[in-house]
Amino acid sequence: MRKPFSVTVLVLVMILASSAAAQRNEFTGIIGRTFISDKGVTGVVSADNILHSGKGLTLEANYGRRLMNLGIAGLTFEVPFAVNFNEKPHFDVNLVPKDNKAFFVTPSLRANIFPEAGLSPWG
Repeated sequence: MRKPFSVTVLVLVMILASSAAAQRNEFTGIIGRTFISDKGVTGVVSADNILHSGKGLTLEANYGRRLMNLGIAGLTFEVPFAVNFNEKPHFDVNLVPKDNKAFFVTPSLRANIFPEAGLSPWG
């Protein structure tokens, strides 16, 4: 009961903070499944030489700070953070860890056309 309440309070604080400074700051969150293709392993003598990957749960949080807004174009500094929980890889020879977790932090710059519009292409 304590954890869901804490998460709810955290989300509400983030929403209120982002709405107070919505012109310069962005915060987004995504939850979903991660699908990783199976890979063949060379040099292994086995009936099944394919490394099978499970389908892990992924959470992503992204913070962006608008650096420049020229009306028709904008530039934003972003720091996306993604966590992939409990991948569960499987290999017939069983030389893989029981569970596999991964996290990614990838700072980036995003250029938008029409940054204040409801639909804003970016790259």
